[in-house]
Amino acid sequence: DFHTQLNDYYFAGDMESMESPTTALWLYLLIAQHYDKIGQFQVALKFADRAESHTPTLIETLMIKAKIYKVGNFLEFFSKNYMVTLKISS
Repeated sequence: DFHTQLNDYYFAGDMESMESPTTALWLYLLIAQHYDKIGQFQVALKFADRAESHTPTLIETLMIKAKIYKVGNFLEFFSKNYMVTLKISS
């Protein structure tokens, strides 16, 4: 699994050779955009979700996820979640 290999690479060795945790975050987003571009939307969402769980407050992650949902034509997902939102806010 790529996620395991990424963790092994970034968190192996001594503190001086470790990459910054933000490197993994931006790699997740880059990979999500790559899979979105080649039409593998489920894989793209998996990596976007990993980026979101890594840093939930990063607005770029939400923008990339929205683009994946839009391009991937997840209209059914949006309609179900929109109805749930309407019921909660009412």
